[in-house]
Amino acid sequence: ELMPEGIHVANVPIDAAIGWTQEDGSRAHRLAGTAVDDNMADPDRIAETYLQLHRQHRSTWAFEVVLRPWVEKW
Repeated sequence: ELMPEGIHVANVPIDAAIGWTQEDGSRAHRLAGTAVDDNMADPDRIAETYLQLHRQHRSTWAFEVVLRPWVEKW
């Protein structure tokens, strides 16, 4: 409903634990995967996705981007 006004609205569900590096260098969450980086969403990569959405040309706006680790079964 906001598109005619030139406002880009997108739904971005994050279907993952969001992990971060702790002071000791370990990751804060550990789920079922082959490596820590395989099963968590990295906050920096999430931010990159939002920046890509922001930079999209209005001729190719995305309205839903689902973020999940590649090891997620769906």
